[in-house]
Amino acid sequence: MDCPLGHNRAIVFVGCSGAGKSTYMSALLDRHPDFSNRDAVKVQTGRPLRWNEPLPDSAGLIVIDELLRWQDLLKVVGLLGRGHQLLVASHLQVWFHWPFRIYGPSSVFQMA
Repeated sequence: MDCPLGHNRAIVFVGCSGAGKSTYMSALLDRHPDFSNRDAVKVQTGRPLRWNEPLPDSAGLIVIDELLRWQDLLKVVGLLGRGHQLLVASHLQVWFHWPFRIYGPSSVFQMA
C-alpha cells in the first residue's frame, strides 16, 4: 500500500483469524513512509482487553493487535480522544469502527 496514511487518526484492519491483519500492520510499520521511522507502542490484547503496558499521555502511534470485543472500543476511543494515532487489527464488524471518524480521518480495510 503506497497511498498516504499519515493523516489518518485510525487505520483499522478487520478480518477473521489468519486473514493477515497483523502481518499487514507489521509491513506498514516496516515499509510505509508514514510509519517506518516512527516509534510505536504495541498493545497486545487478550480476553477481555488488557492494558498491561503504560501508554504515553502525549500523542503518538499505538498499535493494537487483536481487538476482540465491542466493549473494548470505549478504551480505543479514549486513546483517540487523547490525541493518539492508532493501527488496529480487529475481529469486529466494519461498522463498529465508524465512530472513530469523529476524531478525524480514519480508514477501515476488510481483509479477505
